[in-house]
Amino acid sequence: MRRLHPFALLLLLPLAGCWSTPVRQEKPLPFVFRSLNLRQQDSQGRPAWELRSPEARYELAARMAYVRFPRGVIYTAGQARYRIRAARGTVFNDGERITLEQGVTIEVIGDRPVQITGDRVNWIPRQQLMEIDRRPVALDDQSRLSASTARFRLDLDRIELRGQPKLERWEAQPGPAVGQKGAAPIAPKGQTTAPSQRQGPPKTVLMVATVDWHPGSGSLLGSGPVQGIRKGDKGSRQLLSASRLVGNTREQWLDFQAPVKLTDTAQKALLQAGLSRWNFGTQRITSARPFSAVVGQLRIQGSSFEIQQKEQSVVVPQACDLRQPGDWLQATACHWNWTTQAFKATGGVLLRRTANKQVTRASEVSGSLGAKGLAVFTTPGGRVSSLLELPPKAPQRAPSAPVLF
Repeated sequence: MRRLHPFALLLLLPLAGCWSTPVRQEKPLPFVFRSLNLRQQDSQGRPAWELRSPEARYELAARMAYVRFPRGVIYTAGQARYRIRAARGTVFNDGERITLEQGVTIEVIGDRPVQITGDRVNWIPRQQLMEIDRRPVALDDQSRLSASTARFRLDLDRIELRGQPKLERWEAQPGPAVGQKGAAPIAPKGQTTAPSQRQGPPKTVLMVATVDWHPGSGSLLGSGPVQGIRKGDKGSRQLLSASRLVGNTREQWLDFQAPVKLTDTAQKALLQAGLSRWNFGTQRITSARPFSAVVGQLRIQGSSFEIQQKEQSVVVPQACDLRQPGDWLQATACHWNWTTQAFKATGGVLLRRTANKQVTRASEVSGSLGAKGLAVFTTPGGRVSSLLELPPKAPQRAPSAPVLF
């Protein structure tokens, strides 16, 4: 048997090593911390923002931190302005960009509850910008704003909603006083309670092209066209259109810019007007501009109007002018209830009828709107002056002279 020289064995060993299976290097595991606490100051040394999490995993190579149940606060001039919470998040480059996901809530700190929610938020602290690209919703106690996407400019306290924005409004629900059974709980000092007035479907829905809303001040600007639906009692609906709207959700009003059109299909009514204001708190729509309306066969004009939604009535406080086939009524003010169909005109009433060219003057005239859309007027107690022009009598022929033979 031939024996190998020891030097030959030394040469074979490196060759054998070249044919061995390479050793696979395991990827380093991320560090797991019990908690995460990030803080940032502004140029004047005041707190700008902070983010905390009870559990975080950190990847050193990628400079990324994965956090669970993050909670944060954003400050304005050193004062806490917004609270943030989510189910999970990712922190990039030690806070250069933060992604929050699952049940993200941004709460405006103040005496009235305002919340902004979404499924995913990209937060860029240096730009004071939050981009909500999944189901953004802005809420207060009686309103909900939603769209496809939203940008929250924190430095301007402005939410820019894009992609079929929709404003939904609920009417205030009477409830028990604080301390009574069923009353809303009292929030701890410095916190706000969740909105509680949004029960059931909304009464009013407005669709606009774009919306810019300031949750702190309540200021709102919506570009047109504006399309709205208001659901009344017993399934009735009122349709509204306008060129654009300006308003304030905290002060509870919206201004619809001309041309404004309001249609009630159940009453066969159409109102066309100029600048009109909808007041949420008093549930009134008012306008100081001339308007025209059609209810059945009755045409109404005036220098201003007021729609009282609670009372289900329309008031024309000045220069009321009503016209229908055969009648023309002018008065200082008019009042119509679209539920009872009762109608009243007051102040220097002048009623002209085509039949017999009758003219009636009175201090008050009442009436009702009939099934055919015609108003039937009556003059209750009070002084009434009527002028009736009768057709002239036919001239009588003089008796003929007797004939003598």
